[in-house]
Amino acid sequence: MLVAGFYMHAQTQSTTTSVSFKKQSKPALVLELPNTEDETEGTIIAKLKESGYNPETQGSLFWKKNTQDGFYVFKQIKLTSLGSQQLDLYFKVDKKRRSSATTSLYLLISTGAENFVSPDSDAGLWDDAQVFLNGFVDNAVAYKVEQEIKAQENKIKSLQSRFSMLQKDQKDLEDRIVRYQKELEANKVKQAQNQAEIENQTKILESARLKRKDSSRAVDN
Repeated sequence: MLVAGFYMHAQTQSTTTSVSFKKQSKPALVLELPNTEDETEGTIIAKLKESGYNPETQGSLFWKKNTQDGFYVFKQIKLTSLGSQQLDLYFKVDKKRRSSATTSLYLLISTGAENFVSPDSDAGLWDDAQVFLNGFVDNAVAYKVEQEIKAQENKIKSLQSRFSMLQKDQKDLEDRIVRYQKELEANKVKQAQNQAEIENQTKILESARLKRKDSSRAVDN
């Protein structure tokens, strides 16, 4: 996986392009990533946190609600890799093809009030932004691996939970078997006692019938 990550880093670089924002063409950077939309969105958060910014300070997934024209907007961010000034970062994630797990990650940079930077207006900041966005390649690999690890941990946890339940069911079944064995033995004893009582009462009945027979003979005589 690390080898694949280094290969991606060598092959994948962001490029300058333009993208529509509020029906106007804006200068942007774009990076192609072999990740799903969810993975790329997760990578944005991981990268910002790595750079010292916490986008979830206003509640879990608050950042996902803060969108403008399809862009996730993070305002008044101050990142060392982008200089000392506060910036507004606009990210957009586009799925390349319906059946493909690849995405295009767009980045718009504003110095405030939607005053977007271009290679001509601030070449230094643009170059820094390109290096910053290129860093998403390694982050995307790391994030994907981390998600795979979490998914596998959850899978194992689920299997362990099911195994514990099966062990409990086994104990319950074994307890039932012991209980049923005892009930079976008790039933056999009761059957034997009942059978003995039947035989005893049958003898009493036969004795009574003999008495009746003898009584009838005496009357006839």
